[in-house]
Amino acid sequence: MKINEWQRLTSMQTNRSSQHQSDKPSSSVSPKSSVKDEIQLSAQAREMLQVQRKTEESRSDAIEALRIAVENGTYEVDPKQLAEKLMPHLQNPPEMR
Repeated sequence: MKINEWQRLTSMQTNRSSQHQSDKPSSSVSPKSSVKDEIQLSAQAREMLQVQRKTEESRSDAIEALRIAVENGTYEVDPKQLAEKLMPHLQNPPEMR
C-alpha cells in the first residue's frame, strides 16, 4: 500500500484525537501525589557547566571591549589579516545565480 501525504496527516490527526480521549481523567485515577522531579548531574557535567559559564563570561567581556573600541573610534583593523581572510573568497567567487 502506498502512503501519500494526505494519509499521513489524517492518521496523525486520528492518533491525536485518540490520545486526547485517553488523557481525560477517569474516576478510578487517584489524585496526583506530591512527588517532585529531580535531576542529578555527574561531576563531569558540573565541570562542563562551569567551563561553559566561564567561556560565556570571557566572550561577553571581549564583545563589550570590542563594542567600546568601535564606539570610541579606537578599533583598528589589521589590513594584512583582513587581506588574508578575503583572498580565498576573491580567488574562488561564488557562482552567479
